[in-house]
Amino acid sequence: MTTYFSSLQDIERYTHQLQHETCQHCKHTQQLLSHGYIRKKSEGSSPVGKRIFCSNRHPHTGCGRTLQLYLASVVPALHYPGSVLIAFFLAFIQGITITKAYLTATGACSARNAFRWLHKAMARLSHFRSLFHPPLSAQKASESSLKRVLLGSTFQGLLQHFSEPLCSRLQLKLQRAFL
Repeated sequence: MTTYFSSLQDIERYTHQLQHETCQHCKHTQQLLSHGYIRKKSEGSSPVGKRIFCSNRHPHTGCGRTLQLYLASVVPALHYPGSVLIAFFLAFIQGITITKAYLTATGACSARNAFRWLHKAMARLSHFRSLFHPPLSAQKASESSLKRVLLGSTFQGLLQHFSEPLCSRLQLKLQRAFL
């Protein structure tokens, strides 16, 4: 099942054809119903996705679970769009401190999520690198700059392979959340 879409119109088109889709949890067909929009605080009142309900009410025999469809520019578990994440990582790769890179990218008052983002990116590094199979960097790096070197070479390869906007294109291609 497709999870990420280029526009809200694409999501709407997809939800009008739900009778042909199978629920990914219970494998029933003809039970999925459009169930309203997803909105985020940071995006104002504009929708960033749509919910789909596997109906178990009245004549339906679905599992009752709700699925989410998102715009490709949205990272589901985060308040900020993918472009802000990429700005943070690129600033960090260029040598700016983690805190300063986060504050510059987000405009927030504190950098409390910066280390979480960096930790999640490092955990997904092997997955990112497997997308384009880059050779490992031959540079010798100190322990403190190893993250910067690994992230730098990985993001350079991702940008060459997917181009801008990186987060949106990656999520559209893989149908998985960026982090």
